[in-house]
Amino acid sequence: AVNVFFETHDLNQVRLVQQRLINSIKDDFGRSKNKKGEFIINETLKLRAEGCLDSLPSQLAKDYKKFQYSKVNTPGKSVDKEEGLQYLVDVGLVMKAYNVRELIYPLEGVKMPNEFKAFYTDTGLLVSQLGIDTASKILKGDLSAYKGAIAENMVAAAFNANNIGLYYYHAPSGSPELDFIVEHNEKIVIIECKSTNNRATSMKYVLANPKKYGLHEAIKIADANVGMTESFKTIPLYALGFIDNSKELKIPEIDYSKLKLKD
Repeated sequence: AVNVFFETHDLNQVRLVQQRLINSIKDDFGRSKNKKGEFIINETLKLRAEGCLDSLPSQLAKDYKKFQYSKVNTPGKSVDKEEGLQYLVDVGLVMKAYNVRELIYPLEGVKMPNEFKAFYTDTGLLVSQLGIDTASKILKGDLSAYKGAIAENMVAAAFNANNIGLYYYHAPSGSPELDFIVEHNEKIVIIECKSTNNRATSMKYVLANPKKYGLHEAIKIADANVGMTESFKTIPLYALGFIDNSKELKIPEIDYSKLKLKD
């Protein structure tokens, strides 16, 4: 898909490649070998996996992006559909981010196994499943479509690629909601992701109430410049590409004195 874009700069051609990839992936759902070495397909698993994958765009378009099996258009109870989603996770197409009960370390100890968001490991495949003009809007600098789902998926994909665990905080009342919580030096860092440069209202509320939520480092990832306040850092979305390949949320320092303006 990337090569086709460089060669043609035609988003329609890119979309065709991405859709062929999706169809090819779906063809392999439920495929395995029997004892004789023959390929067989578990049709029930295939149907459930396809249903879960097809539901992701609408799941991520909600205000609260919690994955709901009731939104999966296949027969069966939630426990049946769960098999389909787990298959997508096992083959590396989808990743889960878990809600946590409290903002304390370690996050694995306070995660809620049955309350999670599901993201594409490849944001390009997500975009190919959205409105036909979505990719064009992104190239024009508009990441606000689908209620910030694209920017949030970008952050999740970048963290996942760097072995950073995916967690978030959504209070039972619905507010505050923190898009991501990550671990760093046996502490947690709270993160809000913004497709524009909107205010990080939930993050600021949590930082202003340390007696209730604790003292934490905080980062705002947005369509904005690098910035710093007394309580949090601001990092541009494009800087996600420079995250250090470790379990720490670290973006390398840049010596700006060596940068020169191009004539």
